[in-house]
This record gives sequence, structure tokens and C-alpha cells, in this order.
Amino acid sequence: MKARPRQPRYQPSGKEAVYAPEHLNRQFTVKAPNQVGCGDVTDIWSGTCWLYLAVVLDLYARKILGGLFPLLPTVN
Repeated sequence: MKARPRQPRYQPSGKEAVYAPEHLNRQFTVKAPNQVGCGDVTDIWSGTCWLYLAVVLDLYARKILGGLFPLLPTVN
């Protein structure tokens, strides 16, 4: 018998979410490198705790420009 991993708990802020403007308009074809970057943050269960992976991708070369693996999901 194996326990299910716990889901991360988020506290509601009471504020409406603010979204970034859609500058690309779903057009991901880029003509030159280092012009447009795309980012994502995901949470990963490591077996003992949640880890967070943040990555920035260059849309021209489709290569990772940088990443971060913090232990806490903060903006700092």
C-alpha cells in the first residue's frame, strides 16, 4: 500500500488574478535569436517535498536560456 502525494495548498488572496498582455498573439515563429523568450514554472514532487522549476526558452533557437530550481515558490 502506498500513500498518495499531497497536493500543494494555496491560500486564496482574495484578489482577482492579473494576467500579462498577449503580445505574441499565438505567433511563435521568430526571425532572429534573442528576440522573444517564453517562460514556465512547474512544481515537481520529489518524494519528500515539492520542488519548483522555472525555465526561460528562446523561441528562435528553441533552447533554454536559463532556469532556476528554488525550494519555495516565491518571486524573489
